[in-house]
Amino acid sequence: MLQTTESMKIRIFLLLTFITLYQSVNAQQFGIQGGLNISKTSGEDFWYNSTSSLPSIHFGLVVELSVTEKIFFNTGLLYSVKGFKQNPTVNNNNNYGPGYGDYTYDIQSMRYSTGYLEIPANLTYKLPITSKLNLCFHTGPTFSYGLYFKCKGTNSSTYDYTNNNLDSKQKYDFGLDLGSCIEFDNINIGINYNQGLKNLSYSDEAKNKNRVLQISVAYMFRKKTVKQNKEDVTI
Repeated sequence: MLQTTESMKIRIFLLLTFITLYQSVNAQQFGIQGGLNISKTSGEDFWYNSTSSLPSIHFGLVVELSVTEKIFFNTGLLYSVKGFKQNPTVNNNNNYGPGYGDYTYDIQSMRYSTGYLEIPANLTYKLPITSKLNLCFHTGPTFSYGLYFKCKGTNSSTYDYTNNNLDSKQKYDFGLDLGSCIEFDNINIGINYNQGLKNLSYSDEAKNKNRVLQISVAYMFRKKTVKQNKEDVTI
């Protein structure tokens, strides 16, 4: 039953990927996007109760489909790295009782990161400012497929490995996007916040979910519309 469920999830993600690539061929607008991720986990448990943000990257293909004159559907296929840093001191008093003090690891810090393939599915509202300048607002879900998990200590070779065989807790994630951008001609400069909705913690008592602030730049390749026999023709 577990293998069947895993197979179905892979098939669904591959179907979403195929639909996204098909849409990019027929879309009125498509482009490339890249930028900065600043990620962390929400919630705390024994292992992750002293964490800080992890800077990383995202980039890939973006697609825009017109719904109305001002409302658009945005999707794409992005490579995005999410994770967090673990600080060297972890307070264990609440776990083992008073008198045990703090435990300090023999490393400066730990970096935990997971590389994902992401498919966003956002609705965007465009508010025209000038003929070439729009202020845009978007929201919608994001579906993610994990490619690998990395764990690295800053001054210890003991904690430096990559796991390409992710289990079900790490392999799939989904979240909610909320953001805005300035669109000037073919250039989009935007900011997006993604709140993960899936609990990635192995502990039943903890709630650890991805949360990512993204700053990005996109360049859109737009198909031109010309007049031919008094009808609009897209080329």
